[in-house]
Amino acid sequence: MADDGVRQAHSRSVFADERRYRAQRSVYRGSSGPDARDVLWSVLARQPPGALLDVGCGEGELAARAAEAGWSVLGVDTSERMTALTATRGVPASCQDVRHLGLSSERFSCVVAAWLFHYLDEPDLPTAFAEIHRVLEPGGTLVAATQSERHMAELWDRLPGVTYRIPFAAEAAESLLAPWFTEVSVSDVEGTVVFPDYATAREFVANQVRPVSLADGLAHFNDSLAVTRRSAILSAVRR
Repeated sequence: MADDGVRQAHSRSVFADERRYRAQRSVYRGSSGPDARDVLWSVLARQPPGALLDVGCGEGELAARAAEAGWSVLGVDTSERMTALTATRGVPASCQDVRHLGLSSERFSCVVAAWLFHYLDEPDLPTAFAEIHRVLEPGGTLVAATQSERHMAELWDRLPGVTYRIPFAAEAAESLLAPWFTEVSVSDVEGTVVFPDYATAREFVANQVRPVSLADGLAHFNDSLAVTRRSAILSAVRR
């Protein structure tokens, strides 16, 4: 990424354990508008239950819900702690990187990647997409969640001279996936998030950028700050 852009922190360092993972998610509690996780689930629920791979499974909430709905689920994550938490929910999980999956080809009817791709470095995206393509059955489905390049613009605009950019923004999803997937459908999900105070907003930014010192440039504000969350849920069919 360019020097004048926000360097997105890698999920391996940000979400190695549940503390930061939960802190980041807590910002969205009580936000207005539809919950992007519910929209993702509604897209997944349109598929007949089969073999499901949840890449970047986190604590395993989605994986467990899918298992209860009749899917045969495997969760993978780069964090050993997260895979251990997923396993406590009764879902098999292993520590793996989406760029180098140690799994047999054409094994899954669906792959879910919820807010994962935008934490990869841009050159790694084709490798990740090719691996997902490899483990999907012919005609299998990828269901993913990501952010818009205007996600929380009111927050990022408070970092003078810095532009929020992510490698896998919703606006570019279809073109990025095109070599491996077709029938790409993108559903925008918007709402309002309120940061209750400056300290909470700064911590959120610090967990998102590298170097962390970029967060020190966040313009101060009194009381609370309301921002627009702009997420997207997409589905795509393996070519």
